[in-house]
Amino acid sequence: MGRNIAKGNATLADGLWVGADLVAVALDIFTAGTVGEGMEAAMAPGRAARLVVAAAKSVEVLSAADKVNAVGHGADAVLHMAAQNMENSGNLGSNPKKTCPPKVAAQMAKRGLPNGGQTPFVPKLIKGPKGDLIMDSAEVTIPGVGPKVGFVDDQGRIWVRDNAHAGYPQHWDVQINGGKDYFRVGMDGNPVSRPQ
Repeated sequence: MGRNIAKGNATLADGLWVGADLVAVALDIFTAGTVGEGMEAAMAPGRAARLVVAAAKSVEVLSAADKVNAVGHGADAVLHMAAQNMENSGNLGSNPKKTCPPKVAAQMAKRGLPNGGQTPFVPKLIKGPKGDLIMDSAEVTIPGVGPKVGFVDDQGRIWVRDNAHAGYPQHWDVQINGGKDYFRVGMDGNPVSRPQ
């Protein structure tokens, strides 16, 4: 196919294959590898048939267009692996609303976990009993208070909700090192300090 394009002998079918490849790569880039892969799988039988025909004609060298196509698919595979690694590690980056599964985003909203401000909550995701991604939770022992359950973020900190007290509004106590230290984050994701 690449030789045909390079020599100016391309057929409509050659152009359609290249166009389909470009669409699949673009879809993978914009959907983190979820839509383009399905398109590639659907095109696989036709691609295999073309390869068999090309092999029968003793095609020996890849053309420049085929090399560009291979590089595009290689980049697509790297992006797909990076997205998969990010999903498996539970690291959603700095915008949890954009990348959280809808169920997790709804859980965050229901519990009042901040998704904005200077310190947004970015959940550590784990596979639940049904195989879907859920927020990780953990117990932490707070000196003078006892054990509390909170939500684990992507940095391993445990977010425990705390009611208004001692001049502080309702906030999250973000536990560091298993409760050895903590800092306060408001419901809006910004630091909380005691009013003067």
